[in-house]
Amino acid sequence: MADENTATTESKAGAPRNPRKRKGPKQYDEKKYRGKKLKVRFTHLEFPKAGIQFTYRGIGYKLDDNQEISLPIEVIEHLNSLAVPERKYEEDPTTGQMKPGPVTLRHRFSCVPVDLGAFK
Repeated sequence: MADENTATTESKAGAPRNPRKRKGPKQYDEKKYRGKKLKVRFTHLEFPKAGIQFTYRGIGYKLDDNQEISLPIEVIEHLNSLAVPERKYEEDPTTGQMKPGPVTLRHRFSCVPVDLGAFK
């Protein structure tokens, strides 16, 4: 039986562990990114005051609500394009039953430019 202080290469279930740690995506660094960026204010429209963490094209991003940050143009376009369909219902005047109305899109996030003069 192994001592509690000695490390073993088996997991609790008895299967061997992989000694290599899995690396996550590279984190976004404003200073290292060389493409066109724009300073925006990120707003979470679905859950105000909640941040998000996501990966886009192999780079990890972490954004907080109402945060001002310089983001690549393609990431801004991606965030602004995310929407959820929302169905409206209308009452039929003759029968009084509810019938499906027009489908609208409710945006999840908003990235509004803070300073257009700072376009790089």
